[in-house]
Amino acid sequence: MSKFEHLLKALPLAGAIAFSACGGTGGGTSSSAQSSAGFAVGEPAPTAQAPVVADFVTMARASACSRTRNRVFIIDQKQVFWDRADLMCADSSYSQQLFGATPQTPLCSYGDSIAGPRESCTDDKYKAQFDTMRANLDKPDLGLGAGHKVEEVAVLPVDGSALTATTLSVDNYSGVTKAQNVVIRDEAALRTLWDAHNAGRTAAAKLPTVDFNTHMVLGVFLGTQSSGCSSVVISYVGVSGGKIVVDYQVVLQKTFAACTEAMTAPMVLAAVPRQLGEVTFTEAAVTPVKFTALVTSQRSAMSSAANEVIKDASRFGIVWAQVNGNGAMPPAVDFSKNMVILVAGGEMPTACNDVQIGALERIGHVLHVTVNQSVPGAATMCAQTTVSPAQMIVTERSDDVVVFDTRKIQI
Repeated sequence: MSKFEHLLKALPLAGAIAFSACGGTGGGTSSSAQSSAGFAVGEPAPTAQAPVVADFVTMARASACSRTRNRVFIIDQKQVFWDRADLMCADSSYSQQLFGATPQTPLCSYGDSIAGPRESCTDDKYKAQFDTMRANLDKPDLGLGAGHKVEEVAVLPVDGSALTATTLSVDNYSGVTKAQNVVIRDEAALRTLWDAHNAGRTAAAKLPTVDFNTHMVLGVFLGTQSSGCSSVVISYVGVSGGKIVVDYQVVLQKTFAACTEAMTAPMVLAAVPRQLGEVTFTEAAVTPVKFTALVTSQRSAMSSAANEVIKDASRFGIVWAQVNGNGAMPPAVDFSKNMVILVAGGEMPTACNDVQIGALERIGHVLHVTVNQSVPGAATMCAQTTVSPAQMIVTERSDDVVVFDTRKIQI
């Protein structure tokens, strides 16, 4: 499997809140929602303090259980509604909370717990409003009506988070002949783009189905190309520097002996979880990353295969002892500037088996670790002894996503 195929299959996402220490991501304000008829029940006094938006964004970004959904709404510049969900958090998979002006003034809460759903309000006067919003999570105004101003705040996942990208369309002959990158957050815009993409075709492809309540569409159009050998893929979508970053790569197809002379216009569209933040596109280049081997051993105490990125001294000390198994003190590593990468093969049957890092490369916002796993060939004579190969390297600290690409090398 190529690195690009690995990325397209492994790309991750972002989301949601709870009663426990769970949280999300974020940055910047944007977007809006209109509201409807006045809703008197539960409204704070007109002199209520305006919410401190930054504090709520910080709270949401700190949530660990918010990878599926993580939304913050300002209600009439008086209250804040937080809606989060995370399918990976078994006992805290969803929750909604209503606050006053600060995270320290909770008004109502509802959510998952180990004992089942729980709901509470500090005062019953807030309950009707809270229940209305919970029942209308799919509506921009949360069901409050035109008499209320509802503004959604951009809450991005933490830097280094990856967003799951689902490819909608790949085509080398788009009707969009001018190079451009697009971010689409509504069906009307997608339909306009789709019509332009299919211009000149006798039978247009069916418009991709996208739920714009939960997703948005990202697109890369390379424009007119003179060679028929290139295509484009979105290799990574994630969060970096408080922005959504999109890495795309122009891939040279090698299925033909020679490139056709036909004019092409490669494109790709992908759906990702809906976000409100700024989006940047970058053609990803492959850049080698320097590293230094700290230890290479065939006799580690690690009986199971493992790949790990280590960013603190405490964990480093534990793993160092497992790899060396001899009580040796670990070397000094400045984890404010560096990180350690471990690869371990687990127990292997011959002295010819080995595991080492062959290359470290950054492709856009993803750090690729190429792991060379040596295995004996049929004609290779090897001592039949159990080994547990492992290697640890140190390299510059990074919050980029790390992907381990293992390849077997027959010796």
